[in-house]
Amino acid sequence: MAVRPRVLGAHLLEMGAVTPGELEAALAEQAASGRRLGETLVARGTVTPARVADALGAQLGLERAPEPLEPDPAAVALVAPELARTHRLVPLRATPRLIHVAMADPLNLTACEDLRFQTGRRVEPLVATPGAVDEALARHFGVELDDLVRALPAPPAPPRRDRAPAAPVRAPVPA
Repeated sequence: MAVRPRVLGAHLLEMGAVTPGELEAALAEQAASGRRLGETLVARGTVTPARVADALGAQLGLERAPEPLEPDPAAVALVAPELARTHRLVPLRATPRLIHVAMADPLNLTACEDLRFQTGRRVEPLVATPGAVDEALARHFGVELDDLVRALPAPPAPPRRDRAPAAPVRAPVPA
């Protein structure tokens, strides 16, 4: 008989990161929202992204990438920025046959396959928090135009129309 891996919630309970009541409430919300359990718990403020990453690493038997993520420039050069941004992954180090990658979602098999195809290397995923991945992507791969537009300040408010316009100023006419 095959042994089933423990689910994320069981790891968080064992770590003392959540109570049974908090887990039940998050599971109910997860069923309604369709989000992953870790995302739901973080959105509820029950756990930190770091605790979710620790539990996910324990669940999957993967190493946790130390933060802040500091990729080797040679590894970064192997990965197209579009692929890194699309799959939210940061190449940390590479050998001729292997590439170690920090991922916000190490369960994303499509990302691993795309990266393997692009680099010709076996992919070794490491668990990282979404915030650490996003920060490293911005530092090492730049930001996309959409991100820059969202970061722009709001336009100034239009002038108030409840006051009479000021009288025009006229220059003196030479005599």
